Amino acid sequence: MESPPCRLPAPRAVLVAMWSSARAFPRKCSTVIVATGVVLWLLLNLPPHADAQLSAAGLDTLSSVWSPRA
Repeated sequence: MESPPCRLPAPRAVLVAMWSSARAFPRKCSTVIVATGVVLWLLLNLPPHADAQLSAAGLDTLSSVWSPRA
């Protein structure tokens, strides 16, 4: 059985494939980037809660577990 001869792709075909991939990447990842930016903005700009509210919610013990030991 004989295989067909190998040929180099046309430069135009390579450039078109690269261009379509380069254009598709920002479209695909923009949702994740924007969602992460919104979550970070919310976390940085929400007002902090009082210590009494955190202890009532049980988050004071949770934060002591996660915080680094000095």
